[in-house]
This record gives sequence, C-alpha cells and structure tokens, in this order.
Amino acid sequence: WKCRDGKCYQYIRVEMVWDLAQLECKKKNATLVTIRSYSENEFVASMISSSVWIGLNDRAEAGNLRVHGINDLQ
Repeated sequence: WKCRDGKCYQYIRVEMVWDLAQLECKKKNATLVTIRSYSENEFVASMISSSVWIGLNDRAEAGNLRVHGINDLQ
C-alpha cells in the first residue's frame, strides 16, 4: 500500500476481470480507485506498469460512464 493525502492505494499485478477486481478490493475493505484530480492521476500512474481497472465503467449502459456505487460523477 502507498498512502497520499489521506488515501491508500495498492496495485495488484494479477490480471482479472472488472467484477473480480472489485471483489478483491471489497475483501480488503477497499474500492477500485476513482481518480478525482490531475495530481491523483499522476500519483496512481506512477505506481502502475500496465492497464488497470478503476471504479468508472459503462457496464450498465454502453457509453454512459458511472462510478461504482455512485449515481453521477461530478
């Protein structure tokens, strides 16, 4: 885990589908990351070396992005 601005982040290097990634986070009392600023994006990007899942997705309706557990992203 790496912590910054009161949040902690972990990069898991195991390839998995979105649902399993969300479940793995839930087991750790965590969630997939929701990027809320440029600086947070830069911090997270510095930790990863390949594609990753985040909380934002369009699984409910193609082209309509939602954050898992949040109705509207502001």
